[in-house]
Amino acid sequence: MDNNHAFTGVFIPAKIWLDTTISPQAKLMLGEIRSLSENTGWCYANNSHFAKWMGCKVQNVSNLINEMKRRGMIDVVFSNSTGAGRKLRVNAEWYFSQTTYTLNVPPYTENVPPYTENVPPYTENVTEIHFKYNLKKEEEETRESELQTLEEEKNKEGFTMPAAAANFAAFDLDTAAAALASDPLCRDRYGREVERTPEQATTEHPKAVAMFTEDQKAVCTIYHNDRQFRAHYFAWLAKRKEAKQRQPKRQAGQTFESSTLPKNLPVFR
Repeated sequence: MDNNHAFTGVFIPAKIWLDTTISPQAKLMLGEIRSLSENTGWCYANNSHFAKWMGCKVQNVSNLINEMKRRGMIDVVFSNSTGAGRKLRVNAEWYFSQTTYTLNVPPYTENVPPYTENVPPYTENVTEIHFKYNLKKEEEETRESELQTLEEEKNKEGFTMPAAAANFAAFDLDTAAAALASDPLCRDRYGREVERTPEQATTEHPKAVAMFTEDQKAVCTIYHNDRQFRAHYFAWLAKRKEAKQRQPKRQAGQTFESSTLPKNLPVFR
């Protein structure tokens, strides 16, 4: 006999639950029979089990089972003619036919195209989202505040350009290039960077500065001071030297040419 429950709840259709012609004991019996038949499809519990479970007499359970069988609510099967080996199950066709829905909802007719965009897996947590949102909001508020302050200053009489902006506007590439080309310390560093003698560095350094300056004008590079300009110049030399070292070695009598480097700058051997 299998009297073990295998379920997470008892479902009783609305029309059965609200049907006043079905007694409360019959409704309880239907739920118990369904829960005990989850594993095998049949309930093998005897009348004593139902009487103890519902707190009534065994004869009342027998009468209740006969009534539910007569109304087609349950199926009752015996293994022999003496009535031994009885098994019960809820008549599924009757049980679920009791559930009817009267709410009239019009069918959904709008055609929605399938979603085809590939969305990457979501990896951020809520804390990261809040942090990024607040950071972006603060940046926007700061930018708006700065623009508003600048407009107010412009409207005032006697507006003067900030010192940093004045230095930026006054910076001239040609002036900075002339100072860099004539600086003996920069010339000596040039010789060390590209492994040239002092005489060679004296000749080649101004040419390299001129080519670097033209290069920066072509790409519209913006500088704020001479120190930044010189640092960028020596970084440019280092990149050229590195690119030259990656070029294949020239054979005797072959001239150096590179499609990635300016052709007029002296070759670093």
